[in-house]
Amino acid sequence: MFIDSTKKYNIAICADGTVELRNWKIQYWEKLIIQLIQLEQNINFLITGFGDKQYKKALYLKNKIPNANIKNCVNKTTLLELKELLKYVNLLISVDTGTAHIAGTNFTPTITLHGMTLPEQSMPINHNSKQICLYKKCAPCNHKILYFNNICKNNICLEDITPNLVFDTIKQLLGI
Repeated sequence: MFIDSTKKYNIAICADGTVELRNWKIQYWEKLIIQLIQLEQNINFLITGFGDKQYKKALYLKNKIPNANIKNCVNKTTLLELKELLKYVNLLISVDTGTAHIAGTNFTPTITLHGMTLPEQSMPINHNSKQICLYKKCAPCNHKILYFNNICKNNICLEDITPNLVFDTIKQLLGI
């Protein structure tokens, strides 16, 4: 239903998680998708996840980039269905969230963006995954948020991960 076997690549994106500081800017996702379709038009994008906020992000991307083949899968799968779906994608690009770990159980090629958490703390157990982390001096700040309510006001750890950096990692992982 979501996988398009006529496309060369099926790329899943989990753009959002439940912790706001783990989320990448919507403009960065937009730029990344545009870069990918400029490189290879034969891509089917599947935006995955759960919740109203993620659903709205997927709708935004679908409407903002009408020439991209984007399917909004948010809220349309159970966790078990998501696990099954991720078996058939060529790549998952995700913020540090449960979806990346679910993909790890399938050994789905995955790129996980880490900011407030370090890959050593929370990366998926998957030999087909790449972690992008800039190792800022303030990271990891997740313990401060959970225990001291010291909410970060300057999310440079994710903001400094550019779409170009992710794009280069995708090209390396997929060999395109």
